[in-house]
Amino acid sequence: MIPFEALLPYGVILTFVAVAGTSNSLLQTWRNGGMTDLRNPDTFQKRLVARDMALNKK
Repeated sequence: MIPFEALLPYGVILTFVAVAGTSNSLLQTWRNGGMTDLRNPDTFQKRLVARDMALNKK
């Protein structure tokens, strides 16, 4: 049987990795105005983004 003290460092590492990943995701969503990023945008989405950039250009 493995003593639980041997598993504590793995728990700490897992916690830090989870906190870093969650905070990174929340920060990225916050910086994008509450919207998730477009992952692998198709042609329609690319044209829509280009149209929005042209319309909102100052």
